[in-house]
Amino acid sequence: MRLGVSRSDNTAQQGFTLIEVLISLLIFSFGLLGCASLQESAQKYMQEAYSRSYALNLLTIMLGNIGVDSQARDCYQLNRLELGVGYEQLFKCTSKGSAEAQQHAEDSINFWNELLQGAHTTNGQKYIGGLLNARGCIAFDSASNSYVVTVVWQGITQASPTYSNCGSAIFGSDGNSYRRLVSAALYVPNLEG
Repeated sequence: MRLGVSRSDNTAQQGFTLIEVLISLLIFSFGLLGCASLQESAQKYMQEAYSRSYALNLLTIMLGNIGVDSQARDCYQLNRLELGVGYEQLFKCTSKGSAEAQQHAEDSINFWNELLQGAHTTNGQKYIGGLLNARGCIAFDSASNSYVVTVVWQGITQASPTYSNCGSAIFGSDGNSYRRLVSAALYVPNLEG
């Protein structure tokens, strides 16, 4: 008597193996779809992180300029003026301080405006770098003798609304759902008396 698997048992085993392979391919396909979705999410988060880092650099540049220009600090009191996308003119300062200090403040503010618009990367005459729909605001708070610098831009996905007067009601259907914001204050000591 021969031991082993009969021909009919062998055929059934082969068919079962083909079903296993098809199921494995199906599971593998779902895994690939999940990886593609994960990759898309990772790219969005990476873009958001890059934008926040860029905005923090812009914030640091302006805070440094305000700190250096002690003679023409009043030039930086922009109050409700929003620089960046949509602001196409050159800023002029007629505040106190020497003409040289005022010119330095004007140059700093105009350079910051260009950076907000993405001037470091161009396509012909058009700025294409920087943040999406970036705006920059500088407000002076006389009670605390501080300058509050804010940079806002449009994010890729909706998030909880951020609260600030800078760039208000222009980022998303409800006004702020796509707005991203970084802000910092520079406290200036009163050395005059």
